[in-house]
Amino acid sequence: MIKILENDNKYLAAFFGFAILGFIGNPLVLGIFAYVLVFIGLIDIFRNNNSSGEAHLYMGLFGTLELFLRMAKSISPHEISKYTIIIFSLFGIFFTRNRRKPNGLGIFFIVLMLPSLVRVDTNMEMWFEIIMTTVLGPLGLGTLLIYFFRYEMNRIDIRNLIRAILLPVSSILVYIQTNTVAFDELADVSYVSSNFSLSGNFGPNQVSVIMGISAGLLLYSLFFGIPIFKYRIMDMAILGFCVFRGFLTFSRGGISVPFIAFGFVVLLSFVRVRNLQALKKGIYLIFGALIFYLIFLLTNSLTGSALEKRYSGETGSSEKTGEKDILSGRDQIMFIDLQIFADNLLLGVGPGMAKPLRYYYGFANSVSAHIEFSRILAEHGLLGLLAIFIYTFIIVRKRNYWKAFPNETFFLLFIWWIGFLNSNHNSFRLGLTVLFLGMIVARIRIKPEYFTKQARKVFPEEWKQYEIQNDRALAPKTAESDPGKRLETNITFPR
Repeated sequence: MIKILENDNKYLAAFFGFAILGFIGNPLVLGIFAYVLVFIGLIDIFRNNNSSGEAHLYMGLFGTLELFLRMAKSISPHEISKYTIIIFSLFGIFFTRNRRKPNGLGIFFIVLMLPSLVRVDTNMEMWFEIIMTTVLGPLGLGTLLIYFFRYEMNRIDIRNLIRAILLPVSSILVYIQTNTVAFDELADVSYVSSNFSLSGNFGPNQVSVIMGISAGLLLYSLFFGIPIFKYRIMDMAILGFCVFRGFLTFSRGGISVPFIAFGFVVLLSFVRVRNLQALKKGIYLIFGALIFYLIFLLTNSLTGSALEKRYSGETGSSEKTGEKDILSGRDQIMFIDLQIFADNLLLGVGPGMAKPLRYYYGFANSVSAHIEFSRILAEHGLLGLLAIFIYTFIIVRKRNYWKAFPNETFFLLFIWWIGFLNSNHNSFRLGLTVLFLGMIVARIRIKPEYFTKQARKVFPEEWKQYEIQNDRALAPKTAESDPGKRLETNITFPR
């Protein structure tokens, strides 16, 4: 996989190859493809000892591919990205040599998620599926905390990960475009809520999240000078189309979150890096904001101003009641979760068991969680609260390592903000959110011993110096006649 990600022409060919999968859209074919890809990933990690970070590259790939597999109703597991996060993390932990350091807190985090399983009502219909949906996310986060703890990454590793995440985006864009309302029919759209018909007939929240993440990663790469495609016009074109399709889902959170996170990171970069180059990047930021606004105006005009109504907080009943709901009831769900937590302090109500209870606590219907951390409190009780404290402690302890290599470190902060904000409106429905929250414990450093072939070209001086030091260490030691003085020859004579 690393050979594809580090070669511009091969990556472009792979990107268009995934686009063809979007045209195929056959559930059986895609299911077989997913299983084969998992098998190839495991072999790749084993064969290379995860030397190029193959484990998390495949995690990123499946984090986006998961949405496409769901949309096309493939025969692969619904939560395939969370399964692959756990499997690839464990393989990565076992096979990675000297690039990461062990961390027991991640194991403790996982252990705290398990006792509440005793509260699960096994008489409930589809109880096992409900458990898998809610438990796999936190378990995956725990394994990621172990895998990524002080994992050494550099600028090329970041680019490779972004490329891996973006590969299946072509499949999603093609599938949506061929399974949704035509552009000339958009004026008939009268919805002011999340729209399935404009999201490839799939969950608009999830589609919006992936479109937003894809656009955010491309914007980040443009701003910080990390080339993704061979031709920069492709970066900008795909970015614009992802924003356009994200707007058309009428799901506000997913498309807005990455741009909010990007604003935080850019502001921090201006504060930390006070030089002319940083100010010049501000021009690109203004240009990006202008493009974003123009795409919004275009989409709004195509939908007969329905998009503007949606972003102003109008709902289907707003014309009658005059009321607006910016948060779509998520604030009420959070307060209900806190009430459930207060009534079930020790172990909570069990994974997935809060969904039917929310109706009895005052919500309009039996609704799934939208805020992951309030869900953990409701379903795992005080042990869940302790797990959140552990996660927070790990992050706070790591903040000292963010001072070096600020541009690269901003990437970890950027994706963490995306993961955190998405988990507060879309919970852990997508594995990519879990991956972003787990990567925060990695470390950005330029260590030549972990360089891929591409990294050696980007950091030639560091690699040359490393080779010199390595040659010196391997060279035979010369005999010395007296302390501090080296002989001209290493030949020894018999006495």
